[in-house]
Amino acid sequence: MQDLVEPRLLEPSTSEVMVKAITNGSEIAFRLEWLDESQSDMPGPRHFIDGCAVQLPSKVDPNVPAPQMGEVGKTVEISYWRADWQAIVEGRADNINAIYPNASIDHYPAEAQPLENNPQAQAEAAARYAPARALGSRRSGPREQPVEDLIAEGPSTLSPAPNAVSKGKGVKTPKGWGRCHLAAVTRWLLSRDAVPDRVCCLGRLPHRGWSKKDANRLGAVDLKVRTENMAVISDLMKVHKVIDELFFEHQRALLHFDFEKALGLLNAYESTLFSHMADEENILLPVYEKRADFPAAGAPKLYYDDHAKMRSHLGLFKQTIRDMQSEPELDRVLLQLLDREAFYLRLCSHHDRREADYLYPILDALLADEEKYEMLERVRLRGERH
Repeated sequence: MQDLVEPRLLEPSTSEVMVKAITNGSEIAFRLEWLDESQSDMPGPRHFIDGCAVQLPSKVDPNVPAPQMGEVGKTVEISYWRADWQAIVEGRADNINAIYPNASIDHYPAEAQPLENNPQAQAEAAARYAPARALGSRRSGPREQPVEDLIAEGPSTLSPAPNAVSKGKGVKTPKGWGRCHLAAVTRWLLSRDAVPDRVCCLGRLPHRGWSKKDANRLGAVDLKVRTENMAVISDLMKVHKVIDELFFEHQRALLHFDFEKALGLLNAYESTLFSHMADEENILLPVYEKRADFPAAGAPKLYYDDHAKMRSHLGLFKQTIRDMQSEPELDRVLLQLLDREAFYLRLCSHHDRREADYLYPILDALLADEEKYEMLERVRLRGERH
């Protein structure tokens, strides 16, 4: 919430904005949703329009610009969507009757009888009495996009961006806008050194929403920074990469006859794997078993059985490594262990495939975002740094 400089907004009109984002490396798309019982898309005196905006730094820097429209020397780029522009793009006429249906027009200067045969004079007269349009104002007249590109270096410096790069669309649902309020904004990533190296979910990003019923103006920034990523249960499978790497390092230590290191890595692998399996057994599988419509190939019992087999195998591997130093035929025992571990890895591969085909995608499709957030808050391992 912007409460540092005038015009201050001490009480937010929009308490929460749900944001999702995805990028292909050259463009980034944002989906914003917020509750709003009204549809305010009609301009007029003291009419306040629903809208939202997304702000990005112009350059990548360890010290990010201030979220209140940037700061001197740290320009921000803003994509700004408005509900009235959306209505115009979707076909609402750009005339007085669209705003006041009962209005009666007596006369327009450009339609005067002496100008009927002079198109150039008609155009000049029309421009004379529509100065904003004549000066090329981006906020007047027909529009191709309901989004405007802006730049700023702090409060009171907001101005049109030199290039229009953003696209967007707002959708009204029976319950309100979006979910109940939605606007989707897509823009080019102007700073090429800012291109992400993967498809990503939104982390920390300034975004804003304006509500007509609270008489929000563009300068009165109702700013809320949400730190939650898009809720995707399948992201928990990233833990598998961490686990797989630990097992690979364990086997490499075996090949170098460094059995102490191999046992230590296997213990680390086991600890990480067991934490992940506990998350699945205590959080995911109970919901899946109770609410999901799963096929026989994705039955919950199969996951529990696989986990039991994996625990049993790991106990055997650890005991074998502990006994290796006293083995008279070390090479033979090592080859037998590696053969058993190869069988174990095939079991893990089939198990991971079953999770990727059924458990995780079914939960993602079944659960609402709020339920996913709650589940993700409870898990211990998320596939990040451990």
